[in-house]
Parts: sequence; structure tokens; C-alpha cells
Amino acid sequence: DHPNIIPIYRIGDGGKLFWYAMKFLEGKSLEDLLKERGAMSLDESIEILEQVADALDYAHEHKVIHRDIKPANVMLDNRNRVIVTDFGIAKALSEGKLTATDSVIGTPYFMSPEQGMGKTVSGASDQYSVAVMAYRMLAGHVPFDGESAIDILHKHCMFPAPVLGEEMPDLPPHVSTAVARALSKDGSERFLSVHDLIQA
Repeated sequence: DHPNIIPIYRIGDGGKLFWYAMKFLEGKSLEDLLKERGAMSLDESIEILEQVADALDYAHEHKVIHRDIKPANVMLDNRNRVIVTDFGIAKALSEGKLTATDSVIGTPYFMSPEQGMGKTVSGASDQYSVAVMAYRMLAGHVPFDGESAIDILHKHCMFPAPVLGEEMPDLPPHVSTAVARALSKDGSERFLSVHDLIQA
């Protein structure tokens, strides 16, 4: 229960289909905004990402990892309040393996290296996805693109992310440094929380 997390009212199943009913939001997704505008200012990006950080750190404190953070799952209501939605593939840290085969689940453009390799995820994985989202908001495109999901995941796992400051020379250096740290391949090299990333 958090002001920046979508309320879920009911969960049920009808035979083979499991479903959940969420609050209906008036507004638009961050994805829609980015499609309209291409990129955002640093101040506006931070204002949105601070609220995303509040939501995710709260979830992480309650031992829940979102695993599918991307602009399409960040809504801005008609008062510009940010709501993180779609915990459909979220995972409780107390759970064992999600599937016997450790299936890779998520959205390739925003997935952490550990998620892409089917390894154990922590809050650091969501933080990586937030850093990809920050990159997309500021630069107007994601750090890694490719011909297929496998190609994109391979880049997330094996190649260093492009340096935001090299692409945007006018960006304050500390912003580029913070995003680069959160995009570290090793989760232990990232910030201790999503809030710490946004503060940096």
C-alpha cells in the first residue's frame, strides 16, 4: 500500500486463467509521453524518477522485486502523480525459483544482465531498469538496441553501456556518472537503493 503503486483490489482464477483487478487510472504512461516528446529535461526526469524510486524502494523493503520496470509501466495520472503499475511478474524474494527452468521474463530493452541470464534478482535489478529508463528519458533512446530480444539481452550482459555524457556533452557530469554506476553489470557495484541513484 503506497501512493505511487497501483492498488490491486482483487485476485482470482477462472479455471486456467488467473487475473487481478486494479484501480483504473485517468492519465497516460511515460511511454506515451516519450513517444510524443522524444526526450525530457533533467529536472522533469528527476521529478518522475523520484516517485518511481519511492515506489520501488518501498516494494524492495517488503521483499518484492518488480522485474518489468519500463516507461509503459509508469503512469502519470491527471494530476501528474506517478504510479508504478503491472506487478504481474513481480517476485517475492522469499520464493524459491519461479520456474523449474529459470525462465527469462521481462522486457529486453530494460532488463538487467542478471535477469537476462536467468540468475537470482534483487532490488539492484530494478535499479538497473530505472537507469535504462533514465537514459531513455534523457537521451531519447535506450542504451542497447538490436535485431532480436536475444541480441539486446546479449548486449546488456556482455557490453558496457554507452556513456550518456559522451552523447550529451551539456549534461552535468555527475548525472552521467550516476547512470553509468547503476548500469554496472555487477549488481553489487550499483547504488544501495533506487533512491540513492536518483539522489546521485
